[in-house]
Amino acid sequence: MTLTYVDIRRVFDRLTLPAENTFATSYATEQLVGPHIRLAKTRDGMPALIISELTKLGISLPDRHYANIRLRHGRVLRLLKSQEPAAYSVLECVAHDRAVQDWFLRLLPALLERVGDLGADALNDQVAWLNELFRSFDSAANKNMTGIWAELFLLHEIADPVFATTAWHSDSTSRYDFTDSGYQVEVKASTHAERKHTFSASQLAPASQVLVASLVLDQSDRGPSVLELYQRTAVRLGDAKEAGDKLHRQVMTLVGPRIAEADDTRFDMQAAAENLRLYRAEDIPQVSPPFPSGVSNVRFTSELTTAAEAPAALGELSGLWALLLAVRSRAR
Repeated sequence: MTLTYVDIRRVFDRLTLPAENTFATSYATEQLVGPHIRLAKTRDGMPALIISELTKLGISLPDRHYANIRLRHGRVLRLLKSQEPAAYSVLECVAHDRAVQDWFLRLLPALLERVGDLGADALNDQVAWLNELFRSFDSAANKNMTGIWAELFLLHEIADPVFATTAWHSDSTSRYDFTDSGYQVEVKASTHAERKHTFSASQLAPASQVLVASLVLDQSDRGPSVLELYQRTAVRLGDAKEAGDKLHRQVMTLVGPRIAEADDTRFDMQAAAENLRLYRAEDIPQVSPPFPSGVSNVRFTSELTTAAEAPAALGELSGLWALLLAVRSRAR
């Protein structure tokens, strides 16, 4: 069975804190997968992963210490009263920030997929990958959460999520949300009845190579949150390792410590699909260059209700455009 964040969170939440009169290295634990991997809670309430050491006798692994996580090997523990003490590797979240702790638990399914049944050796190899993701958290952007939901919605709905994830923020300096071989997609979302979006002039150029995906969203407590869409998309990516890594990294960069806001940002999926519209950049009402000397960073708000929608034939130009046009067609 493939573990999800919901599975891991449920196990962690029912773990009780170790008694205060126990050793500082005491843990409350529960078996997670197989006989060798357990989820743990420290005396300080921190999440941890404990794995039996299967390394051959005489071979020692180096401990790893990072800002948010710590991996220690050769910890002699008695996890069950019925068992003798044994050697374990312990991966702990050492940050008191609840958002960091939550991300630690959210990333465990992907980490466990990487570790498989190889035990502490594989965990030692993968901890650097986990630390790199937390570096993304530390450099989190401040993008509007509604916009993040809209982008994840498209990733979730597209028939080929691996291809779409590869195209998503393909360049950290790009002004577009998706890029596919020179063809761009800019995603705009609104929670108002009017289909109005704000653009920079540069986002619509070159006009022949930009497609605008416009969503009018309805808030709904029953709809998926940003984090739920992220988890669902991760499941859809399956064992596509590079695409999965990128998804984790991008969402951590976009959401960062705003876990509560991401969990509260929820919209109706069916309404989002039905209200998806696609437009060629050249059909967006706009002000275009050349601008007067000394004028730059031009931004404007456009009403798209009467703009002509992109024809299905545009899918012949770009695989990504074809996938988005298929999402629009499926909802109608």
